[in-house]
Amino acid sequence: MKSTKSFSLLILGLATILTTAPVGYAARTTPDPSTVSQDSTSADTTDSSHSLYDDLMQKAVRDSGMFVVHRLDKDFYFEIPDSLLGRDILIVNKVSGVPAELNDAGLNKGMNYENKMIRFHQDTLQKKVWVTTFDPRITAPEEDAISRSVRDNYRESVFEYFPIETYNQDSSSLIVKVNKVFDGSEKSFN
Repeated sequence: MKSTKSFSLLILGLATILTTAPVGYAARTTPDPSTVSQDSTSADTTDSSHSLYDDLMQKAVRDSGMFVVHRLDKDFYFEIPDSLLGRDILIVNKVSGVPAELNDAGLNKGMNYENKMIRFHQDTLQKKVWVTTFDPRITAPEEDAISRSVRDNYRESVFEYFPIETYNQDSSSLIVKVNKVFDGSEKSFN
C-alpha cells in the first residue's frame, strides 16, 4: 500500500514537471528525420551510445514536456536539454489517496506532501548528472554580515545521480536512464 502510494506520488510529481513546458518547447511525438543522423562517427559519442540514441529516436515511445521522456521496452530515459541544467525545478508531491482513519485526522487526497526544489548538474569528468535539492527560503542579503555563514552552512544537497548514457545528435541535450526512480528501488524524488 505504502509502495503504491509512493509510486503514485512520484508519477504525479514527475507528470507535473513533464507537462509544464517552458515557452518555445514544442511537443514532439514522432522522430524528426533531420535530427536522426546516419553518420556513426560523432566526436561526442561512442558507437554504443550513438546506437542507443538512434534506438531511442526510432523505437522508443516519447512524451514531451519540460524535457522528453523516452520509454524503450522497460527502460525510462530523460532527455535533459542543456538549458535546464542548473535551473530551479519544483517537484510537487501530492497525496494520491488516504485510508479513512487518516482522512478523519485531516489528511485528504490531493494535499501537498514534501515538495522539493531540485537542480540538475552535469559532471563532464565523471559523466554523471547530479540532482541537488535546496531550500529557497534560507537566504540572507549579500550586504549582511551573516550572508557568508548562511552560504557556507546551507549548501545544496546531492540526493541522486544518474550516469550519462548518451547525448543527442548536436550535444545540446543529454540522456540519462532513470529506472531506479520508477521501479521503487530509490525514493529520492518523492
